[in-house]
Amino acid sequence: MKTPRFALLSAALLLAACLPLLASGSVGGAESLVRERLAAKGIAVGADAATGRYVFVGTCGREMSDPAAEPKFPRVRRECAEVAELSAKRDILRAFRMRVNARDEVSFRSDDETSERTTTSVMEILSAEALSGASVVASAESWDAATGLYQVAVAVAWTKKLVSAAVDAAPPPAPVSEEEDQAEWDRWLEGIDLSIALGMRQFVDSRGLRRFAGIGCADVEGKTGAARNAARIVAETEATASLAFGLYGDSEMKSVATMAMTERESASEELSADAWATFAGKVRARCRNKQLRGRVVRQEEVVHPVTGRHMLVCVYGMTAADQAEMNRINSGNP
Repeated sequence: MKTPRFALLSAALLLAACLPLLASGSVGGAESLVRERLAAKGIAVGADAATGRYVFVGTCGREMSDPAAEPKFPRVRRECAEVAELSAKRDILRAFRMRVNARDEVSFRSDDETSERTTTSVMEILSAEALSGASVVASAESWDAATGLYQVAVAVAWTKKLVSAAVDAAPPPAPVSEEEDQAEWDRWLEGIDLSIALGMRQFVDSRGLRRFAGIGCADVEGKTGAARNAARIVAETEATASLAFGLYGDSEMKSVATMAMTERESASEELSADAWATFAGKVRARCRNKQLRGRVVRQEEVVHPVTGRHMLVCVYGMTAADQAEMNRINSGNP
């Protein structure tokens, strides 16, 4: 029996990982939780023409018999979060360009030819725009013991105002003391539940300057000494990776899609749905190579809501001053 393109696309987006994959569009508890949290904050999902704000929810699911007993769960969680975030950003771009018509909305369960046309259409949109400034505003996880579905849902928001606050923002007017700097992070973190937070977040501090934070974690259940220290290093590494993915994922998504379109033009043919096989992986890999400037602003041990296991959460913060210095270094200016 011929394998449907839908299965190929879904498996590709999750980078052919070792666990069975469910379609990223599957409705599950995590998606419902995110939508409920957004509604409670008065945030509408979709495109708001009046305000120019776009909010979309991306999901990613895996089948697993018991997340608490799965040794690769932290990696699965991270990959699902990144794919969900990437999917939400893709949908924002599609809505922003207003190029998705009835033909492009067809199900990937359709014939191969239609699936290829849809893949090409999405790639065209991704390669034409960079979504600078998009940010995660809510996230959630769930696991259904009856179906074995583990799901991550991530809500991403974007407005044109956020573009100017992205990685090319202007330097701050004056430095602050270490105590004042930490107080800004502490005030913001009071409203963040680190047991469920994922990805990169951003906020405006008391001086009106935008700050960015990457969140990473590592399992520390029963770990002490050297093993716990190793887990701490992993959590810090994942936090910086989350920040890099949030800051640069938009431009790298455009870059990778542009390369795919160039290859398509050279071959003079439609992009196969299999073109998604390495797309998300390339974006993630390119982001992880980025150099960041900042520091760890919080380490906290929490209980993961799905596994019940203890994990160490690390928050890596970048201020406007860090951002200005990072831009100077990356530009090669003295």
